[in-house]
Amino acid sequence: ALDPVFAPLGFDWRINVGLVGSFAARELMVSTLAQVYAVADEDDDEEATARGLTAVLRRPDPATGEPPLPVPAAFALMAFMMYALQCLSTVAAVKRETGGWRWPLFMMGYMFVLAWAAGFAVYHLAA
Repeated sequence: ALDPVFAPLGFDWRINVGLVGSFAARELMVSTLAQVYAVADEDDDEEATARGLTAVLRRPDPATGEPPLPVPAAFALMAFMMYALQCLSTVAAVKRETGGWRWPLFMMGYMFVLAWAAGFAVYHLAA
């Protein structure tokens, strides 16, 4: 369901799964992508997981010869993550502080639009 929304940013279904995981906590993006890309991690070490994921993302796909995450899409992902809503706990804190859902929903909406626009601009400028 997310593919039509994020396809203009160059994201495929694997990045979309990572984005869903990162809504719970931003740092879950790396571990979610490591699971999706089946990165072997013997140590249960975050740095080893990140290095393994980097190696997988740089390796060309045998079927297409392209890397799983092209450079313009990687830049778009960085821009999107820079402006996107931090995490679900941020929404809960704003709801608690404001006493209602009006501001948290507004915040989620405008930050998503801002992040999407930044990702779109970066993707198309880098392509």
